[in-house]
Amino acid sequence: MNGFLTHLLITLKLNMRNKVALAMGYLVPIFTLLTFAALYRTKPTLVREFGQILAICALGGACFGMPVALVSERERGVWRRYRLMPLSPLWLIASTMVARYLIVLSSGILPFFIAVYGYGMPLPENPLILFLGFSFATFAFLGLGLIIAALANTTAAVQGMGQVIFLPMIGIGGIGVSLKMLPAWAQYVATFLPGRYAIEAMNAGMRVLKEDKDGLQTQRLIFNFAALAVLGLASTLIGAKMFRWEGTQRLPKSAKWYVLAGIILWGCVGAAAISWKMARIYGLK
Repeated sequence: MNGFLTHLLITLKLNMRNKVALAMGYLVPIFTLLTFAALYRTKPTLVREFGQILAICALGGACFGMPVALVSERERGVWRRYRLMPLSPLWLIASTMVARYLIVLSSGILPFFIAVYGYGMPLPENPLILFLGFSFATFAFLGLGLIIAALANTTAAVQGMGQVIFLPMIGIGGIGVSLKMLPAWAQYVATFLPGRYAIEAMNAGMRVLKEDKDGLQTQRLIFNFAALAVLGLASTLIGAKMFRWEGTQRLPKSAKWYVLAGIILWGCVGAAAISWKMARIYGLK
């Protein structure tokens, strides 16, 4: 546990020295908030859009912030030195993800205060659900960031791989564009991506749930959390098994089986959402 805490503090310090990671982690959420506030004039202010803002905040930290920090440390030989520590790689990966979660959480608090005190956004009516939704969503996205860090050899490669995940999530994943505005095929594709469930979970925290006589809203909320947990575990499993101490290190042969297992888990989540029961809950066309 002492090694875990020590590495956690070191990771936080190193991340605070990385200008690119800081810019992606703190400036992008603010620009996103300003953009959404300018585009949408819904009432109450930003209540419907704040879940999207937090999702973009978490996704940016996962696709760019964490992998940029990890790969740059690996390029400098930091992780080669960590390998000599009497600490399991799983503990090192766990402390890295906890550190990034704390950074993403702090970057989400900043636009929250700007939205509330700058634009008059009402306080969330279910703050615990909002916090849990943000936490589960961040976990799911950080798993993707771990995969990017495992595959990328340079920080430049991180930018390219991050865009490959970031842009589809924004475009058809329900994060940047509301699913109601997308065609039917995009809504089905979104059921295989964590963005849909992240937005649903966090939006439930911003507003009081309406009268739920048939229990559909409760089922929907539980399924959102379960989907984010499964997708996060699948991504983390893949990223952990593909983890490399050095850029020239080859991936272990067993990694392909973990990749296959993770893909199957992702597919199961999407298949469950498309099933007749969840299709009725989500109102898929």
